[in-house]
Formats: sequence, structure tokens, C-alpha cells
Amino acid sequence: MPASRSLFAIPFLALCITMLLPACLSDKVVAPLVPENCDTLRGITYTKDIKPIYDANCNTSGCHNARDFRMTGGYNLSDYDNASGNTNETLLCAINRTGCQPMPKGGAKLSACTIKKIQTWADSGFAQ
Repeated sequence: MPASRSLFAIPFLALCITMLLPACLSDKVVAPLVPENCDTLRGITYTKDIKPIYDANCNTSGCHNARDFRMTGGYNLSDYDNASGNTNETLLCAINRTGCQPMPKGGAKLSACTIKKIQTWADSGFAQ
């Protein structure tokens, strides 16, 4: 390599390192997957929190309601007893879309906050 090229390479490398190093040492906080305003610290209950989610996204005609649930894998989410009995690893996998059939079928993925509420409800013992 000619001397003039190596003289140019050293300052160029130093400049690159100087520009990239601050990016590696940045104090930026990565946004959490669940929004900060997602209130899961207070008691999540079926009546107040989960039923409205299931009614809007799951208990629709032809899906997981009391009339049609046998056609959709046997998951009835229309009342507390059925919802608490059917909120399990398979349902959580489906709403998280992590390898199971994605739910809600044909709809957008539930928000991170909504999924967190369902997970918190299940983890804390299915409060009514």
C-alpha cells in the first residue's frame, strides 16, 4: 500500500470510530413493549377489564361465544367460568402470535397493553 493511502486511512478510521463510539455508549432508553400508561398494577378483574376485551375481540358471532364456540376449537370466552377455564397457555400463545394460530382470527394483533392485562389476570389467579 502506498504511503499516501495509509496516511489517509488512519485519520479516516479514527473519524469513523469517533462517530460510532458515542452510538454504542448512548444513554437512550429503549421503549418498553408495554406502554407506561398500561395500568396492570391495580387488581385486574374479569368484570372490569377482561370481559370488555373478550366481548370486543373474541365473543363475536361465529367465534368464541356461547353459541359458536364448538366450531372454533372449543374455546368459550363468553362468561367468567368459561373465560377463566380457557385462558391458558394456548390462548396466550395465540394472542401473542408466538407460534400458535394467531388470534383474533382475521383481525389485528391485540395491543401490548391488552395482552399484558390478560396475562396479568391469568398470573394473578383470575379475579372475578
